[in-house]
Amino acid sequence: MGGYRMIGPGRVLVLGVLGLLLSLVISPALGVTHAQSRNTLECIETQFTAPEYTWVTDACYTDQDGNCTEEIPEAWADRLTGRIWYTSQDGTEEVLDLSLDAAFRYRWPMAIFVNEHFWGVVQNLVGHQFQELQATKVECVYNPGAGPWMKMYTYWVIRAKLAERGGGGSGGGGGGNAGNLAQFEGFINQIAGQEVTLAKEGRSVTVTVTDETTITLNGASATLDDLRVGYKAKATYDAGTNEASQIKAEAER
Repeated sequence: MGGYRMIGPGRVLVLGVLGLLLSLVISPALGVTHAQSRNTLECIETQFTAPEYTWVTDACYTDQDGNCTEEIPEAWADRLTGRIWYTSQDGTEEVLDLSLDAAFRYRWPMAIFVNEHFWGVVQNLVGHQFQELQATKVECVYNPGAGPWMKMYTYWVIRAKLAERGGGGSGGGGGGNAGNLAQFEGFINQIAGQEVTLAKEGRSVTVTVTDETTITLNGASATLDDLRVGYKAKATYDAGTNEASQIKAEAER
């Protein structure tokens, strides 16, 4: 009955071998990949290192336009970027831009570690002197094995080591070791001779202005005579001698 024909075992084997050979020849031409093209995630690290024994004078998170914002993003916020202002022992001021490439699809939060302990937000770095300060940007690209590569992850890891009290390293410019630098921000409530007292929320700090103190008012160079009680000010000073290296003041406009 009908036109059915039995295929012997020999023919089945021959057809199977022919099919395998055809697959090996045709698959590469069609772009089909095999086990050697498995999914991969490749990451590139870019590291920025500040000079030894620098101190962070200011820091902020930035919004999508790159402007500083007073709002602290949530711990797992998207687009977690910022800036860090730091000053080296010789008085050179630098800005570390912690921006991320917007081409990456997803972002992880910024991680900050000081002396190997998690320090939370970037503002916690302000007012401290660091023997070591490094910021590493990690950018990870995903290769699905077929199709275009995808820029998947990018984030910052900041690692720092606090300078020991009275330290200053081998650097030095300005004669003598730098002390343990600190910073205080508040409002000027007293000016007596060369001493300026800042107060905020029940705390106060009195710093001494010397010939080496840099003073600015609303971003412009100023002198001690230009300061007034009530001005908002930020002082960077030696915690041992209370001598101010910098006072940044702002007057209401």
